[in-house]
Amino acid sequence: MPAEPGFLPRKIVLDEADWSFQENTKGNRPKKYCSLRGGNLEGLADATGWFWKGVDDKYPHEFWSEILACRLGAEMGVPVPRTHLGIYDGLAGSLAESLLAPGEELVEAADIMAGLDEAYERRGKGERQTVALCRRAIAAVLGDPDPAAFQRMLVFDAWIGNQDRHHENWGFAKTTEGQWRFADIFDNGSSLLRELSSDGSLSRKAGTPFLREGYIARSSSEIRWEAGRKIPHLDLFRRCTASEPGFRETAASVLATSMEKIERAVHEISVFARDSGVEPGISPLREGILLDVLAVRRARLLERLT
Repeated sequence: MPAEPGFLPRKIVLDEADWSFQENTKGNRPKKYCSLRGGNLEGLADATGWFWKGVDDKYPHEFWSEILACRLGAEMGVPVPRTHLGIYDGLAGSLAESLLAPGEELVEAADIMAGLDEAYERRGKGERQTVALCRRAIAAVLGDPDPAAFQRMLVFDAWIGNQDRHHENWGFAKTTEGQWRFADIFDNGSSLLRELSSDGSLSRKAGTPFLREGYIARSSSEIRWEAGRKIPHLDLFRRCTASEPGFRETAASVLATSMEKIERAVHEISVFARDSGVEPGISPLREGILLDVLAVRRARLLERLT
């Protein structure tokens, strides 16, 4: 079930008395598929399981970005799995509820696009993953000529600065009866300043309004306008606004989320992080710069709608 506005994460210790685990070997971070023994714990519903991703030594704030992106998605009307702070064997990470209902399986966008473009490379991050090909993939499985769910994902990524929406990081849920839907938006942690791993790097790369403008301008998308060429989120957003049917209306709806809601979300998650006792937390400096980056990004996106 997607997170609802006002969602607050919890700190959950994943011990073998209450949880069972299955390894996931994709990527560099330690990952586990988790299931609750007995069905629920502390009021948590366990529909089809949970997915835990541990801390990345290179990007120690990435799991906080995943948790914050969950709350921001809820406020912005973007369906994002409910995501908590999970502690496994003493290691902190994000703990996201499965985005699949019983009887569903995840079909990655890469598999659909590879069947539509004979030159498509299934390996890597999808050099030929363009907006046009994404739209064809959505139409192929959903019959939807106006893919608002995909467009919301593009706007969400542009606002939070997600730089890792490769072709395995979005997709579709398919039932055993052959019914398809656009899956909730998952793997959102490569965003929200996660690559700036200390207050020192924050100050050097985004510590002034001038530096923040440059940081925002450089943020790029793994979803391309032309095959083989990555472009900044702001440029991709501008092109979609000018050419993609329905995109302007979808973007305006997402961007209508007030900065008051965004400020409350960032503050509440930052306080939760500081009170959790887990290092690294979200320092007051990081919280302030995060808020400013989100406000400036929103302003730049709104400019491109006019």
